[in-house]
Amino acid sequence: MASSRREFVARAAAVGGMLSLPSGIWRPTPRPASKPLRVLFLGGTGFIGPHMVRHAMYRGHQITLFNLLLGILSGVIAAFGGYPNLLAAGILFQLVSIVDGCDGEVAKLNKQATKFGAWFDTVGDNLSFVVFITGVTFGLYQETHAAWILNLAKLSLFSFAILLSIMISYLIQQKGASASLVTYEKEVVSAKAKKQNPIVAKLVFYGKFLVKKDFFAFLFFSLAVVDLPQAIVFFAALGTSAVAVVLSVITFNGYRARKALAAKSVATEEAPGVSH
Repeated sequence: MASSRREFVARAAAVGGMLSLPSGIWRPTPRPASKPLRVLFLGGTGFIGPHMVRHAMYRGHQITLFNLLLGILSGVIAAFGGYPNLLAAGILFQLVSIVDGCDGEVAKLNKQATKFGAWFDTVGDNLSFVVFITGVTFGLYQETHAAWILNLAKLSLFSFAILLSIMISYLIQQKGASASLVTYEKEVVSAKAKKQNPIVAKLVFYGKFLVKKDFFAFLFFSLAVVDLPQAIVFFAALGTSAVAVVLSVITFNGYRARKALAAKSVATEEAPGVSH
């Protein structure tokens, strides 16, 4: 049934296209659709086909910029306060999370993935978070004038700055092709957490799923729907603080381990030879 509908839509579009052109202009030029298009558009009939996708394939950076502007807009709207604005901001922030994966995938499909694009995406994602939380805080404070709201927001932004500086410092030191924070999560957090004490290891294992953008964007959206901006600020502060503490512990333990290894290496080199 689904296949029949796709065939009907594709044929109807083809007939409509031929009828809309002057006689003698149309020529059949069959072109096999690429695999991504076959999956995305009507099973590969090419109905939506060439023009929109050809333009989209060269616009990875534009998608990133569009997503960043959406994130900034969500924070600006939230700053006005009130339920309608909070709801609109929550919807936009959820949309940012949905669109977030498109820029990288477009670049990969077009084989134009660059380190600049990865850094642009990383900066845009995190700036969207900062602006959204700042906007929600400002809007809520305008209504309540509660000092604890500002204190939670300060804690959230301070913790976020710490964890972001740890991650970005690692990526810069690696000097690799990747500028994605996912690289840090895989190479450092998941790998080194297993070597920490059991409590830290469990916190990392279960906590890393709770701080992924897909999760907290949906959480913030859900809290916006039920008009709980206080909960958005609270969970933002809780999540960023917990991650900052865990990453700080992992980084400090890693530093101690490297220092101990270096001291052991120096001691071994300076030790006198043992005669037999």
